Amino acid sequence: MNSFMPSKVILTYKGFTTLLTIERFHSSMCCFMFSETSITDKGLTTFITFVKFLFSMCSFMSFKITRNYEVFTTLITYIGLLSSMYSFMYLERTMRCKGFTTLITFIEILSSMYSFMYLEITMICKGFITPITYIGLLSSMYSFMYLEITLICKGFITPITYIGLLSSMYSFMYLEITMICKGFTTLITFIELLSSMYSFMSFKSTVKYKGFTTLITFIELLSSMYSFMYLEITMRCKGFTTLITFIELLSSMYSFMSFKSTVKYKGFTTLITFIELLSSMYSFMYLEITMRCKGFTTLIAFVGFLSSMCYSMRFEMTELCKGFTTLIAFVGFLSRMCYSMRFEMTELCKGFTTLIAFVGFLSSMYSFMYLERTMRCKGFTTLIAFVGFFSSMNSFKSLKLRIVCKGFIT
Repeated sequence: MNSFMPSKVILTYKGFTTLLTIERFHSSMCCFMFSETSITDKGLTTFITFVKFLFSMCSFMSFKITRNYEVFTTLITYIGLLSSMYSFMYLERTMRCKGFTTLITFIEILSSMYSFMYLEITMICKGFITPITYIGLLSSMYSFMYLEITLICKGFITPITYIGLLSSMYSFMYLEITMICKGFTTLITFIELLSSMYSFMSFKSTVKYKGFTTLITFIELLSSMYSFMYLEITMRCKGFTTLITFIELLSSMYSFMSFKSTVKYKGFTTLITFIELLSSMYSFMYLEITMRCKGFTTLIAFVGFLSSMCYSMRFEMTELCKGFTTLIAFVGFLSRMCYSMRFEMTELCKGFTTLIAFVGFLSSMYSFMYLERTMRCKGFTTLIAFVGFFSSMNSFKSLKLRIVCKGFIT
């Protein structure tokens, strides 16, 4: 009927302790996952708690971070309820820095009846106050979203006003930021139209700082036919350029999301590409990062398929560091029929190789998990293989460790 898996990790580093607890329930009725991390560094503590309930009735997720740093505290709380009835998400952050406080509160309720989202930021810095208030109501009748930011910095004022009306008839959202700081100007323009026919959202930011320019453009189209979202950031700093492009298509037919970042730093380039397809037929997600640092390259590729039939997720990382390569590949299949997850890592460090491969099958019939690691260090090899079957019929767990050290095998 069910499967229970507890996991606890205690890490002690320089006299400090980190506790990780993971509990997971897999059954036809519910799924519960709990993760807790407590880190103490220089007599200060960071606490992370993650709780998630997944089953046919509801889904509950809680994320809390408490950090004490130089007698100041940062608190992050995230709670999400996802079910056929409602969805509730709450995020709160409190930061005290040099006797000042920053509060971020995010509340979202998504259901067939209504959707409420609230974000508030209050920052006191050098006797000045920046309030950010975001309220969104999304339902079949109306949607109201309001965001206002007022920044007073060295006698200058930055006003941000965000108003959105989302309904079956029309939706108009406009955001404009103008910042004058030492004779330079920052302009942000945000426009969104959401209706049964189309949705257009544009976000543009232009920052002139010491003769350099930062441009942010955001466009989103959300409708019953298609959804297009585009985000582009171009930053020129000391003659170098950073480009970020984000494209998303969400509709009843397909969903396409692309995220691309290009960073030129000291003549080197970093490229990030993210593509996601979410629909009733399939879901495809792709993430690629290419980083050139001192003439070397780091590549990260992520591909995921999410649908009622199958789920495939792939993560690949290739890093050239001092002429050596690190490769990480992750492939997962999640569906009502089967679950296959594969993680493979190959690392060349001083001419040696580390390989990690993880394959898992989880379905209503059976569950298969496979972990293999091969490490070559100073001409020697370490191999770790893990195979597990979890289902209502049987449970099989196999752990195999093969170590080649100085020509000997364990």
